Amino acid sequence: MDLWGQKICPTHNVQYCASCGRFAKPSDIHLTDGRHICTHCQPGIVHTTQHIQWVEQQVRDMMLKIGFNNLPTNIPIQLVTPQEIARLNGSGIINLNQAGLTHYKGTSNGFSVRKQYTIYILNHLQKIKFAAVFAHELLHAWQYEKNISLSAPMTEGLCNLGAYLVLQRIDQEMARMLMKQLETDRDPVYGDGLRKVLALYKQLGSVNNLVEYLVKNKM
Repeated sequence: MDLWGQKICPTHNVQYCASCGRFAKPSDIHLTDGRHICTHCQPGIVHTTQHIQWVEQQVRDMMLKIGFNNLPTNIPIQLVTPQEIARLNGSGIINLNQAGLTHYKGTSNGFSVRKQYTIYILNHLQKIKFAAVFAHELLHAWQYEKNISLSAPMTEGLCNLGAYLVLQRIDQEMARMLMKQLETDRDPVYGDGLRKVLALYKQLGSVNNLVEYLVKNKM
């Protein structure tokens, strides 16, 4: 059974929608890179510049209200394939679960450092999934911009917290399902990181208090 209550016989070829996690059906879109897009997600796929800009603005507005201040601006967002992400991250290994990647670099003129970012997000994502991925990747740039250096679980946990809180504000069925995926992720970096950061966030009450605590305690 998937998170949506759909059932499938385990003897069948079990495939999942790349955005919502529903079981994919033979009638769904099956991309040549191995991903599947169900009929529920197809109408909301982000594939134009206008789509990207709309989702970006919505996410930025929500993150400011959540407490993520001074987010870096004017970041190019590019839609890419899994193969391109594998090339960009230097591994050459295609990972269909990696939906985004942030590249950042700093150039110095001797007096100051200019920081530049590019966010890469998988093509064919439904807009709510796209919003969560963008929120996660934007917080990688934000941490670099603010010189926040944390352990891998806390770095990814903080990024996932941003995605989680954005999904919470969207408050639609798909957003709640994606929140559940984040909550139950068994990955020791992404999943455990989120659970620890989320618990601290609830305890400390604000993003500022959370970041100060993480930095102060060198987590």
